[in-house]
Amino acid sequence: MNISKRVVAREWLICLALLVTGFAASFFLLYWRKYSFDRFFGDLTDRHDRLRLWTLIAAPYLVFLIIRSIWWSIKALNISKRAQVRLGSGAIVFLIIFPLLAAILTGLQHQSAPKKFTPPPLDSGRHVPDRVSVDDLKKITLFDVVVKSGSSDTSSLYTWLTGFEGRVRNDLPRAVEKIGLKASFYNAQGALIEVRMFWLQPLTGNVYQVAPPVFPNAPVSFKNENDMRVDRLPDGWKYQLEVIEAHYVQQ
Repeated sequence: MNISKRVVAREWLICLALLVTGFAASFFLLYWRKYSFDRFFGDLTDRHDRLRLWTLIAAPYLVFLIIRSIWWSIKALNISKRAQVRLGSGAIVFLIIFPLLAAILTGLQHQSAPKKFTPPPLDSGRHVPDRVSVDDLKKITLFDVVVKSGSSDTSSLYTWLTGFEGRVRNDLPRAVEKIGLKASFYNAQGALIEVRMFWLQPLTGNVYQVAPPVFPNAPVSFKNENDMRVDRLPDGWKYQLEVIEAHYVQQ
């Protein structure tokens, strides 16, 4: 079967138009009000988010291909116009109902999933018997800290970040847990522009897990990236990461 250049050109233009539509729709629906274009571009190349995002961008063209293939199949059956309308209507209803059922099942799975670990509010000021004193917090130190943007290390050239990785050392005589961190962000002139407080997470980065205790003279790694995102940082931004809370492990 010969395929003319006109047909190839038409298909290519349809594909290009629908990809541009998916690209624009994904940005304006998911990123425009909350995030910057730099974040959108970073997710396009990030190994954790790119598959999901490129699937959304290609969704208009994939839907077009499915609908057109169904219509072609119905016409190829060589049945009456009335039967074609019935089959076509049934296929469209299926395409609508199936995603709805998938969304409902996904929601039910999320409801039955384990709850996110949420300890008491950070730096609440209330007296807690097992809380480490302010002076002793200086003996819990962070080192080898790296700022992350997606799966890559970042720097002040990026305008967004997703979290931190590093190690924590405990120089106290007792083991500690529930370590609270505070990240302060500054512009190039040194003015404070944003503050984030969060709980230290285990190396797995799983927000549903409680970080294990940190024993004396036994440094451990940590990874906070799933619950720690900052956007629209100015060029030349700087940060300071410090321990603001910790609790002794009950004997």
